[in-house]
Amino acid sequence: TAFNATTSPGTELMNDDRRAAQIRTLRLQVASLKREGRAARKRAGQDSLRTRTAEFRRASAALAQSGERFRQMAENIREVFWLANVALNRILYVSPAFEAIWGQPCERLYANPKLWFLAIHPDDRAKVGEAFIKNRDKGEKHFEAEYRIIRPDLSIRWIRDRGWVVRNKAGK
Repeated sequence: TAFNATTSPGTELMNDDRRAAQIRTLRLQVASLKREGRAARKRAGQDSLRTRTAEFRRASAALAQSGERFRQMAENIREVFWLANVALNRILYVSPAFEAIWGQPCERLYANPKLWFLAIHPDDRAKVGEAFIKNRDKGEKHFEAEYRIIRPDLSIRWIRDRGWVVRNKAGK
């Protein structure tokens, strides 16, 4: 067997072993870096989650406080305050003053959204219906009408009704 003058027997084998050891070392370092990266991403994710959770809690508390202020206002004014969908076939909210003025439980209005309209004196219904349609369908800024209602005890109350259609960004 001929030997190269610059290498001794087994040097190539040692170089192969050294290269293999270096590759193993590099692989271990890469694996370690990957673990560190995953751990850093996990910590960052946990920090982000903590931040989002804290923001959510603050927003929830502010919403609850705002809802409580709205409830206090709506329950203590003497006027009826109500929200309905545009078709007026679903009541979203009606204040307790409805019971005192219309003489009917709020639950009945929720169950039958047309109840408020059916209580309008027959001589005033057409006028009120036209005003609502004009406001809703023709883009009027606000609605205003005076009309009479007939309560279940047959007493009559005069109502001054004012309202606005609140539209979303699409105009609906």
